[in-house]
Amino acid sequence: MNVAICDDNMAIYEQLHNLLSEFSHQYGQEIIIIDFMNAQEVLYYINDEKTASIDLLLLDIEMDGLDGIALNQYLLNNKKISWIVYVSNFVERMSEAFSEKTLGFISKPIDKEKLFIKVLEVSKKITHSNLKITIKDIHDTVHTLYLENIEYFEALRGYTKIHLFPQAEMIIHQSFTETIAQFQQLPIFVCHRSYAIVLSKVKKMTWKDVTLLSNAKIPLGRKKYQELQRKYMDYMENG
Repeated sequence: MNVAICDDNMAIYEQLHNLLSEFSHQYGQEIIIIDFMNAQEVLYYINDEKTASIDLLLLDIEMDGLDGIALNQYLLNNKKISWIVYVSNFVERMSEAFSEKTLGFISKPIDKEKLFIKVLEVSKKITHSNLKITIKDIHDTVHTLYLENIEYFEALRGYTKIHLFPQAEMIIHQSFTETIAQFQQLPIFVCHRSYAIVLSKVKKMTWKDVTLLSNAKIPLGRKKYQELQRKYMDYMENG
C-alpha cells in the first residue's frame, strides 16, 4: 500500500512515520511512505505521469500557501490519489472537505487506534473494491451491483428504489426495511421514513436535507439532524 503524508509540522510528520511503520509490522502489510512538505509538492507529483499511484493521502488542512481544503479540489478529477484522510484539529472546516475521496479525519496529536482504523479501511477498500451483489429488479432482470456505487435507498409502496452513483437507479420487489437489512455492510443512515443514505456519499447536510455526491437532495426527518451529525462524525473518525 502506498501512503503519502503532507504536513509541514515535523513532529506530526515523524509521529505518522513511526505509527505507519508500527502498523506495517503489526498487520504484516507492506507500506511505502511518500513524503510531501506542502500542497504544491502534491500537485507536482500527481501531474507527473511517471509517479506511482497513492492509495491514501494523510493531509493537513492548515498549511502555508495552498491549504489542504484547496488542494482537495485539484485531487477530485485526478486518479493518482484514491483516498484522503485529513489530519487536523480544525474540525469545523471538515464540511468544506466533503468529497468522494474523503474518508474522514484524525485529530492532532495523532491517536494510534484511529489512524490504524483508517489505514485498515483503505486496505479493505483495496481488497474489496470489486465487492458486488447480484439482485433482480421488478422485471426479473438480474443486475450486478457494486456496493461502492450505491448512494441511497428510496421506499416505494412494497418496493425499494436503489440509487447508484453517479446517475443510475433500479427498483426491486422488496420492502424498504428488508433492503436496508440486506445491505448492512454499508454505512447506512435512515434519514427519513422513505429514505436511507450511505454516509460515504454525503457531501453537505442542513437541518432539513442532505446533499449527496451526485447532488441529489434527500429530505431529513424531524429531529434527525443532530443524530446524523453524530453518526457522520463517528463514521469519519472511526469508519
